[in-house]
Amino acid sequence: MAAKTNAVRILDQARVSYELLEYSLSDDEFSAVAVADQLGMAQDQIFKTLVAIGIPSGPVFAVVPAVAKLDLKRLAGQRQQQRMILAPASDLFRLTGYRRGAVTVLGARRAFPAIIGDLATAHEYIAVSAGGPGLQVLVRTTDYLWVTGATVADISR
Repeated sequence: MAAKTNAVRILDQARVSYELLEYSLSDDEFSAVAVADQLGMAQDQIFKTLVAIGIPSGPVFAVVPAVAKLDLKRLAGQRQQQRMILAPASDLFRLTGYRRGAVTVLGARRAFPAIIGDLATAHEYIAVSAGGPGLQVLVRTTDYLWVTGATVADISR
């Protein structure tokens, strides 16, 4: 059994039920789609957490399905920003406390606003990073929205 991460501790504190899923991929193989394939889950049920930076307001979490691409223009419109850029991978740990592949809204170093793609509402359960390498957490979508305070919006293509 994997050690508990900050993300899992937050779910425990909120008394939210979840299933911890483990996978093993090298850095070269890693992608949200590869995670979905290895776990035998639908690629639109695994969500990746990206960090975008709004001009002028700053960072925001953008949570989109593995098979989707984040639409920075839609995200900027949703956040009423002039534009959005993706945070460089080298800045992820400083901003979130998590490394690439383990970024999650749950237990992040800073509580940035979170926007989740509206495709999440098509699923009773979604999987997101559990905040550690090789770990995903399968959680009821409504519980994820409640715990993270995420706003649902059309932010992917």
